[in-house]
Amino acid sequence: MTAYEKAIKLGRRLLSLRRMIPLAVIGVSVAAVLLYRPFLLIHNSFVLTAICSALAAAALALRAAAGDGWDGKATGVYSVMRFPGISAGLMMIFSVTLYTGALWFALVAAMTAFPLAHCMVFAREHSLEARHGEAFRHWCRTTGALTPHLINWKPGEGKPGVIMMIIKQMPAATMMAAGFCAINFFNNLAVDFSPSVDAGWLAVLAATAVLTVCSRLLKWI
Repeated sequence: MTAYEKAIKLGRRLLSLRRMIPLAVIGVSVAAVLLYRPFLLIHNSFVLTAICSALAAAALALRAAAGDGWDGKATGVYSVMRFPGISAGLMMIFSVTLYTGALWFALVAAMTAFPLAHCMVFAREHSLEARHGEAFRHWCRTTGALTPHLINWKPGEGKPGVIMMIIKQMPAATMMAAGFCAINFFNNLAVDFSPSVDAGWLAVLAATAVLTVCSRLLKWI
């Protein structure tokens, strides 16, 4: 088995476990806060919180724009990049790990995540090429895999269902809010010896949890 074939096999395995990856990232981030607090390079401040929150929001928006995947039409976000869902996952990982305040930890996480993300890209490309052939290869020549080629932007056909996009991303938003709350709790415990969560994060968690429940009820109705 060649290295490329091994990468595809690993990528398929990661894709099958992709729903568990956020939980693993949150757990490792909490451990980093507790074990390596003395080596932090960034103070946990309003600015850091704002940057991480913005990254997380952008990741959720990109994930929503990705929808259910490429349908063979190079329009919307798929006119500039092939795997926005994987890119969104990388942004989520970086936002959570950066919030620990340990720049080195965020960089190590990024250096680990990028090669694994490319294994997922190889697996998806192998599947799409087998299914779409020349159409997929032409699409590859005009788009980036994980980074956008903005010059090739083409608007999508029709307006996206904003409400449906929000509904689909609510569980992910709640999970990310819970992750930030967990890191904030242990951060406060390690630094100020105060086992508490900042009111802002509690409000975000409560809001996303309520919206998740409401979105599920609407879906059932």
